[in-house]
Amino acid sequence: MPMMPDEGMHDEETVFGRPDMEEAVIVHIPTAEPWKVFAWLPFGGFNDCPTNEELSSLVKLWHEEFGAYPAHISYDALEFHVERPVEGDKLSSVTADHFVVCPTIAEYVPPSMYAKTIDGDDMWSFWWD
Repeated sequence: MPMMPDEGMHDEETVFGRPDMEEAVIVHIPTAEPWKVFAWLPFGGFNDCPTNEELSSLVKLWHEEFGAYPAHISYDALEFHVERPVEGDKLSSVTADHFVVCPTIAEYVPPSMYAKTIDGDDMWSFWWD
């Protein structure tokens, strides 16, 4: 079962909270605009994952509103650091957006529980089976 946001996220014995990861590659992407990361790294367009172009548009919106940027990219998952975490009135709309972007979430957790996991959280996690 995939991990929920913050579950083991800061454990020194794992890489980005993923006990199955033994190594990580750190890459400097030559852009100050986080949504342009997907112009440099091929990701998306598999299973229910949005395409690179769709991800770029989403990240631009999320960065402008919440200061979100990709912090970890693997073969099937994205984790975002969120500088201005979601709270209050925006929780339900952001939850709905996350469920559209990553339908896999709905297979593991109902919207009300998911909203509680992102309420005030500075990390968002997405994965596509």
